[in-house]
Parts: sequence; structure tokens; C-alpha cells
Amino acid sequence: MQSKPGKFNIANTGTIFLDEIGDMPKAMQAKLLRVLQEREFESVGGIVTQKVDVRVIAATNRNLEEMISSGDFREDLYYRLNVLTISLPSLRNRKEDINSLVDYFIKKINVKLEKNITGIDKSCLKFLEDYHWPGNIRELENTIERAINMCDGKIITSKDLPIYLTNIHENEQNLINLRNGELLSLEDYEKELISIAMKKYKSYNKAGQVLGLTHRTVALKCKKYGIVL
Repeated sequence: MQSKPGKFNIANTGTIFLDEIGDMPKAMQAKLLRVLQEREFESVGGIVTQKVDVRVIAATNRNLEEMISSGDFREDLYYRLNVLTISLPSLRNRKEDINSLVDYFIKKINVKLEKNITGIDKSCLKFLEDYHWPGNIRELENTIERAINMCDGKIITSKDLPIYLTNIHENEQNLINLRNGELLSLEDYEKELISIAMKKYKSYNKAGQVLGLTHRTVALKCKKYGIVL
């Protein structure tokens, strides 16, 4: 019976990527150290030592220095791996990359789901930029995949995003919003407020109760501003 080649067999003369190296058990760390130092290994159940020439790229989101101090990660393996280090900040600390990542994920997931989404609404990008992304890039990719599945058109809009993203500003909105960064006159705000109240309650009396005005005052304001029931 022919044995199945292992990962290092397959990667010989090439590159192997070891993800979440910080989660590797201590026994496996010792075996990996031997591969890096001696450039050789023995297959599971095998008795013949095999030579290997491979470039190793390792990644982790854990603090390996702290793991060395606690005895959870081998110091000698750390220094064998730590030839060239690239530190990649969490997504929450590089929000400027979100736009490019979203474009990439849309193209990638379009192929996977056989969709033809062409882009994302600018307001949606603002929601994505204001979120803290505890799940990092994987969470962003999952969010875009969900949005593509929910999207009925060609452009992802806010209705396609999870509610926890679109409600992110719910408690941060000002009672009065500026227009082009400037305040309007008191009459402009009064007109809009009464217009909204009348549209919602359709009664001078009910609108007045909510606004703290008499029904007669509401009626006079409606006449003044040309607000028609």
C-alpha cells in the first residue's frame, strides 16, 4: 500500500505556509525545529530519514514572546522562525485598507457564488470603517459574502449588511443635524419638525401633544409654513 505524502514532502523545493503557529503543540514544535535545523524528517510510521529543502512562512495572532516566558512556545524554534518578521496590524488599526479589501472580496466571492456584484454603496463603506472588527479580516470577508447573498441588485447597500453594523451610529446621532456643516434658521427647523409631526400624526391635536403645543398653535404654524394635511 502506497503511503500518502505529507505536507513537507509536497512542499519540497518550494514554500510551506504554517498558519497559527502559536497553537502548535510542544511535541510538534520539537519536530518542526528538527526540520528547520537539520532539513530532514521521518514520515509517520516511516523508518527512512528524508531530506527536504523548503522555505517556511509562519503566521500567528498570538504573542510568542509571552508564550516563551510561560513555557508554551520553544525559544529555539522562535528564533529559527524569526528570520524576517512582518507585523500586520489588526483591521481596526488600518481602516484605510477596508476599501481595497472589500473590492478584492467582492471579486473573489462573485466567482465563488457565481454572482455579478459590481460594487458597494459609499454609505456602506462608512459603516464598515466605523466598525471595530473583532474578527479581523475573516469577519470582513464573511460580512461581504453575506451582503452579496442578500443583495438583489448589482450594488451592495446598507439593507444587505447585518443590523449590528447599520445601527452603529444609532446612539451617536445628534438631535439636530447640520447641513453642509452649517446651522439653519430656527424657522427652518421649526417648519421641518412640525411637518414631520403632521405627517406622522395627521392631527393638530396629536401633533401638539407630542410637541408640547396647543392644537391651535400647530394649526397656525401649519398655515404659516404652508403645511397641508
